Parts: sequence; structure tokens; C-alpha cells
Amino acid sequence: KLAHIQRKLSPADELKAEFPGISDDLIKNILADKNPQRIAEVKASLREALKMQEKGMPADEIIDIFKNMKRTKNASGGVAGMLGE
Repeated sequence: KLAHIQRKLSPADELKAEFPGISDDLIKNILADKNPQRIAEVKASLREALKMQEKGMPADEIIDIFKNMKRTKNASGGVAGMLGE
């Protein structure tokens, strides 16, 4: 019998799989950061932006929300609060 061998995706391929249509430049910028916590935060922000887009929010409005968010460790509400979650 042949053992089932699953090819491990590269970090870039993982981003492409999770965020279809992501640009190669954005992938390069994300992976240039060697801090796994910051990479996780960027992925979470991308997921939130996709949720807002799915709810019909225009791209310009999503960008404005992220630009205006205060990034404090103990902030309440945030994007999840704006989405009613």
C-alpha cells in the first residue's frame, strides 16, 4: 500500500488558499514580518474585512474603518462590535 502523503503548503500558498485573490505583493509584505503574532493579527484583520464585504459594505468604508480603529490592547467593541457580533 502507498502511504497517503499530504504536501504541506508553503506560507504563501496558505495565504492564497485562505484569501483567494490576494496579491503577491501583499503576501510578500505579510511574510516579510517574522513576528508570528503580527502575522496572525493581519490574517484576523483580513478575515474581518472579508466579513464586512460579505455583508455588503463598500471597500472604501471598510478601509476607513480600519484606518480609524484605535489599536489598543484592551479596546472594546472594535470591528466585531461594528458587525453586531
